Amino acid sequence: MEDLVAADPDNIEYVFRLAVAYANLGRIDESANTFIHAGEIDQERVYAEKLIALYQPQFEAGRLDLREMNYLAFAYYSEEQYEKACRIFYKVIEADPANEWPRNYLGFSLFKADRLDEAIPVLQKAVRLNPSNEYSHFLLGMAYYYKGWYFRAVGEAARAPHVIKKFFK
Repeated sequence: MEDLVAADPDNIEYVFRLAVAYANLGRIDESANTFIHAGEIDQERVYAEKLIALYQPQFEAGRLDLREMNYLAFAYYSEEQYEKACRIFYKVIEADPANEWPRNYLGFSLFKADRLDEAIPVLQKAVRLNPSNEYSHFLLGMAYYYKGWYFRAVGEAARAPHVIKKFFK
């Protein structure tokens, strides 16, 4: 996919798919930059709407594979439709239970949808799946902070020093 984007950097389909791939691999900086580039290409924000229109009926019929479910989840996520993204991320996790990254995105989506009590166990599971994932610790710490569990929040933040540094350069 990187080769396709290099050859055609303004192809929104390639750029969006690459951003989703980076997100699922935990390449967060690359994913964020690629999503930003997708937003620059698709200023009218029609691509995510097209994906939703294409994949939502197939999702309802149970006909999407893991890759397509990820595209749909991130289409909703990129449109800040967090409730809808949550529903899809839950199915992504069913299909790929050992990958902590969909749990991180589900946890953040739950947080953004004001469902903090549901976000915490999702993020705790992400941490258990990969205790060295600093983003999982950071997101869990953020959830603890907003829950008012400040000592727990500090403990999780201490396990995410590289992520914290990115926010406090």
